[in-house]
Amino acid sequence: MTRSRSTNTGYFLAAAMMGFGFTGAVVAEELTEGTVIDASNLADVLDDTFEGHTIKEMLPDPIQMWIRDHNMQVPLQHSQNLDIPPGLKAATEKYAGTVTFNPETRLVENWVAGTPFTPHSEISLDDPYAGYKLAWNYFLTQTHRPDSIQTEAPTLLIDGVKGVEQSQKLINYQLMLKGRTTGGPLDIAPDDPGLFKKQLIIVTEPYDIAGLGSFSVRYLDGRQDNAWAYVKSVRRTRRISGNVWADPLANTDLLGDDNGIMDSNPAWYKDVKLLKRTWLLAAAHTTGIVTSENLTDRVDTANPPYWNFINNGYEPREVYVIEVINPETNPYSRKVVYMDTERPNNYYSEMYDRKGDFWRTNWFTYNKTTAVNGDPAYAVSVFSTVDWQKMHGTVIHLDRYAANAPYDPRKFNERSIERAAKGQLQF
Repeated sequence: MTRSRSTNTGYFLAAAMMGFGFTGAVVAEELTEGTVIDASNLADVLDDTFEGHTIKEMLPDPIQMWIRDHNMQVPLQHSQNLDIPPGLKAATEKYAGTVTFNPETRLVENWVAGTPFTPHSEISLDDPYAGYKLAWNYFLTQTHRPDSIQTEAPTLLIDGVKGVEQSQKLINYQLMLKGRTTGGPLDIAPDDPGLFKKQLIIVTEPYDIAGLGSFSVRYLDGRQDNAWAYVKSVRRTRRISGNVWADPLANTDLLGDDNGIMDSNPAWYKDVKLLKRTWLLAAAHTTGIVTSENLTDRVDTANPPYWNFINNGYEPREVYVIEVINPETNPYSRKVVYMDTERPNNYYSEMYDRKGDFWRTNWFTYNKTTAVNGDPAYAVSVFSTVDWQKMHGTVIHLDRYAANAPYDPRKFNERSIERAAKGQLQF
């Protein structure tokens, strides 16, 4: 359905107002679950509400443009609670009060595990460093990437006029070294207190670029990543620049920092500001991950612009709106991020070029799942990065997602790239 009313109250109220001569009044109404917001009714429902919040408030201007001009549909569904894994919850309760933010270094101090700054009680619009604290909350909590993840991620490169140009597949392995909350030691790299996580990305399809990959080590103390790449032509692993967070990611429309919307050490940002708290229609509880088998049921690859999500429900979520100011070496001058206030999930962001013009969007959707160890987890269902200046998009979904799978950290190093390229990777 494209528009549904919960009662006839609005109709009778409007009729009564007309009887008293108030013919110019617009009566806001509460929409029902299942209402689909699209180009045909967007202008009519902006002042209406869902769960008490206006549609206008919950749809940022670029998403309104997307709906109005590019065939996006937003079905409404009622909001649900976000489950927090018990280990993460316990660590947050135990350690959050001991963590401090150092404005001079832009680093956190005394963090052990869990979310460092408790939302609501430790995050205030009056705090000039609230933006940084939220960025650290996301960086250290890694909400959809807990102690470890293994994913297989088919990736579509899409021309917004012509359709899907190319499909490629990436495998992504990540291992947290500090702040682990699923049992066992909190720190599995005690010899280097600055170590945070290791990540391996390998292209497995198509054939002509299969085997390309990178391995990186990320740090808590503000150091740039240590990074290596496998050079297929010479079959060797080579050290590369650690500034990969500001570089394009594997022929896609993403920069390294867009993987997760804010995938960098917050100390690298020039500034981070908390702009406001508001509400957003977000796909926080979709129906399962989007796989190669059900792709066309969840992404409209048949109609322009070929990257729109379909058959998702969007629920009201209270969010922090954060502005990230980037250093001059980053292609983005700034990024505006929408982060859940209940736990640091990033749903949506807008990126602006060096002239300050609107450039790209990231839109992440999530589904509730179960980690290998039985903990509740939230997997990325599907996400898009769209370059609106070029009308080009990247859609990434998951054929496989395994959270908290065991790794042997001794086997997870730069030599893993070559083993993965040869199909010999084992942990």
